[in-house]
Amino acid sequence: MPVEAEKHTAPDAELSALIKEGEKIGGLQIAKSLSRIGNDYKTWTAVVRSFIETTPGLLDIMRKFNPDKTEIYTITVHGIKSVCYSFGAFETGDRAKELEDKSRAGDFEYVKNNNAEFIKTTEKLINDLSVLPGVLTAGTSGPIKEIPDRITLLKILEASRKYDINSLDENIAALEKNSYSQEPDLVPWLRKQCDCSDFPAITQRLSFLDNSDNFMNPENKKRG
Repeated sequence: MPVEAEKHTAPDAELSALIKEGEKIGGLQIAKSLSRIGNDYKTWTAVVRSFIETTPGLLDIMRKFNPDKTEIYTITVHGIKSVCYSFGAFETGDRAKELEDKSRAGDFEYVKNNNAEFIKTTEKLINDLSVLPGVLTAGTSGPIKEIPDRITLLKILEASRKYDINSLDENIAALEKNSYSQEPDLVPWLRKQCDCSDFPAITQRLSFLDNSDNFMNPENKKRG
């Protein structure tokens, strides 16, 4: 007889808390998406964590929409659509599908008129997902914090300017012990840049720290 694949289900209380909080997010149907995968909680949260970590980079690609080079845009929005459908963000998935279809059809005016709003609502979805119970805590040794430690970020900025890979790796690892409700993509992004030794990119993104005592200063959104 075939062996049934192991299902990683969560206790009823955890699932109930997750679903209840998810109901506050417009267009998100957690119960429906979980039912499609046998309530495999571990798989669902892994997909959502991946979406939180990787989608900001994809949105950066969408910001650079060029009517003369639409293939990369279409592929990017198609990917976002597919992942959204997989974890129950059907409303965002439908909007992504519209942009994908219009891009394929050559309706670039529609894409230009709706692209910015899609990016804005998807960024909100990322932030909303990041505070759902259990989504970002798996794989970390500490609880969710609001923001990464400023002093550690300054050490990362200094290490990137000095091309000090050891210090860079050590301080990013310190931040990886927690997850964060604000700027949830930042630490995974730092790790990715560290792994490919992209010191200039890290310096550029964290340069706002030179001019602000407030981590959430709007200037930190300007990534170049």
